[in-house]
Amino acid sequence: MIAHRGASVAAPPNSLAAFSAAAEAEADLVELDVLASLRVGHSDGELTADAPTLDESLALLAEFGLGVHVDMKVQGIERAVVAALARHGLLERALVSTTWTPSLRRLAHHAPDLPRAIGYPRDRLSVSSLSWPDRKSTRLNSSHIPLSRM
Repeated sequence: MIAHRGASVAAPPNSLAAFSAAAEAEADLVELDVLASLRVGHSDGELTADAPTLDESLALLAEFGLGVHVDMKVQGIERAVVAALARHGLLERALVSTTWTPSLRRLAHHAPDLPRAIGYPRDRLSVSSLSWPDRKSTRLNSSHIPLSRM
């Protein structure tokens, strides 16, 4: 189970309380958003005064043994994100996404084995126009998920 912004039904999104609630709900992985300040929040406009840092968030997730999906909301923080994941021993249980293809290239340079994903808002490659497999004809199992190492 992936807890989007933590268990944001039980606590404010992207908060340490939401990440703790995700662990209590036995999530496998927590998705969180990281900003240029390396604080966790969906956008600067939604950032709260008590928003945790990326390091605080990763320390908690590592303590719980959870995987993490870091969604980088800005460019230029790739090295810092990789370093933080490494500091907390999470490189093997992480994936990083962004809407910026140059960021993905920089991530590949800093951590070639780190799974990466691109989001749709800046879909210059027209990925959203591709035909996708019919959900009924495709079954997802753990062999399809790069995080099966968890």
